[in-house]
Amino acid sequence: MDDIEFKEGFLCPICVKDLGTIAELTAHFDSAHSAEDKDVLQSLKGFLGRAKRKLLKDKDGSKGDEDELGATSERLHRLNWEPQALGVTQRHTENFRKIRSLRVDRYVSQTNKLLLRLGKLITDAPSDPEKRKEHEKSLVPWVEDADVRLCPGCAKSFNLSRRRHHCRLCGAIMCQVCSQFLDFNFARKLINPISGSPVLATQTAQQASRSPLVRRGSISSLASVMSPTGDPHLRLCRDCLVLLNRRDRQIEQKNLQPIIVQMYQRMKGFMEEAEGLIPEYCKMVDSLQEGQSDYSLEEVQTLRVKLTKIAENVDLISRKIGILGTQDGGTDGSGPSPRALQLQGCVRLAASHFLRHNMLGLPAPPSKEELLRLQGARREQMQQRIQREKAAAMEAQQRQSNHTPPSVQKLPLKPTHATDHNTSPPAPASAADSGWSPANVVSGWGASAVEEPMVQQMNIIRGYIRQARAARRMDEVAMLEANLKELKQEYLRMTMKDA
Repeated sequence: MDDIEFKEGFLCPICVKDLGTIAELTAHFDSAHSAEDKDVLQSLKGFLGRAKRKLLKDKDGSKGDEDELGATSERLHRLNWEPQALGVTQRHTENFRKIRSLRVDRYVSQTNKLLLRLGKLITDAPSDPEKRKEHEKSLVPWVEDADVRLCPGCAKSFNLSRRRHHCRLCGAIMCQVCSQFLDFNFARKLINPISGSPVLATQTAQQASRSPLVRRGSISSLASVMSPTGDPHLRLCRDCLVLLNRRDRQIEQKNLQPIIVQMYQRMKGFMEEAEGLIPEYCKMVDSLQEGQSDYSLEEVQTLRVKLTKIAENVDLISRKIGILGTQDGGTDGSGPSPRALQLQGCVRLAASHFLRHNMLGLPAPPSKEELLRLQGARREQMQQRIQREKAAAMEAQQRQSNHTPPSVQKLPLKPTHATDHNTSPPAPASAADSGWSPANVVSGWGASAVEEPMVQQMNIIRGYIRQARAARRMDEVAMLEANLKELKQEYLRMTMKDA
C-alpha cells in the first residue's frame, strides 16, 4: 500500500496528464481525445462540468438563480401594476349627514335646555339653604333616591359614607366623587347670550374655575349650598358639565380671535399704511431731486423716518408670527401642527417680499448742500429758459414790425390777469364736501407783494398746500398743486409779454 502513487491536479481521465488549469484540460480533451467513444466523452464532459461548477463555487449557479429571481420579480411587478376594474361603490354621505344632524340637534337642544335652567337657578336664588333647595327642586325634578342604588359614574353602591347627590340641571343622582361644581361667575358668562345679563368684568369672571371644589364631608356641605365665606356654586353631573364646556369653547372660538390672527391684522395695517405713503414719498423726493421748492427737506425726512419705523414693525411682527408656538411647545410635543407652521412660514415670506420690493428700494432724499445746488441749477435753467423765450418773442415781434405798415400804431397791452389774481385765492372746492378748509395764510413778501399780486397769490397757495399735506388731505393737495402750476405758467407768460 505504501508503494501506491497518488496524483492530484487537473488530470486527463484518459491519458492521466496533469494540465494545470481546467481550461487547458478542456482544450486538451477536445483536441487529443475527440476520436474516443461518444458515450465516454459525454460522461466525462458531464463530470468535468460538475467539477467546474464546484471549483468555481457555484458562480454560474448563483447567476442562474439571480436571473430566475429577476424574471420572477418582473412577473410580480407586472402583476401588481395591472389596472384593476372598479368594484362596487356606495355613498354614505347622506347617511353621515343625517346621523350628524340628529346628533348635533340633540346636543344643541340639550345644551339650550340646560342654559335655560341654569339662568333660572342663578336668578333670584335664595340665600337660605333650605329655601334654595326647594327653589332648585321646583325648577328641575329630582330623581327619587330609591330608584338609583348604584352611582352611574363609578358603579359603586351608596351608603352612609357615599351619599346621594342630585345634579341641579338634570336631576340625576351621583356620588360626591362623580359630581362637579360650577361657579356662578362662569354660569353668568354662559347664559349671557340668552338672558342678556351682564358678565362680571372681573378677573374671577374671566377665569372662572370649573374644577371640583374640596369638601370636608360635613352635613351642611352635602346640600351644595353657598358657604358664608365661599363663592356661590352649583353641583352638576359630568354629562351636563361636558355640554356646558362645549358651549363655552364655541363662544370663545366665536368671540376671541387667535393670537396669530391679531398679529396678522396688525401687520396688514402697517403694510397698508406704507402702501399709501410710499407714492407720496417718492413724489416728494422726485420734486426735491428736480430742485423744486414745493416740498421741504424736513417733511421728506420725517416721512422717511415714519416709513422706516413701519418697516421695522412689519419685520418684527412677521418674525414673531414665524416662530409662534415653536419655542414654548417644542419640547413637550404640544407645538403647532405642520400646516400651521407652513402658514406661519408663508406669512413671514410674504412680509419679506413686501419689505424687499417696496421698502428697501426707496430713494434717499438729497442733503441740504445737494438740495441748495439743485435749486440753484434749476433757477439758472429757468432764467436761461426765460431769456431764450424773451429773445424768441422779441425776434418774432421784430419780424412782425418789419411787415406792419408805419401808419398802424401798436396799442399797449394791458395785463388783465394781474387784476384777476389780485384777490386772495378761494378755499379748495372739496373743503365743503369733506369738512376741511385751510386757515388764512399771510404772505411775508412785504412791499413787493403789492407790486406782484400773482406772486403773493402763489405764496398763499403754497401755504394752503403745506396745511393740506399736514392734515393728510391728498385730494386737496393735488388740486392746489394743479392751481399753483397754472399760476406759475400764467406768471411766466405775463413776464415774457411784459419783457
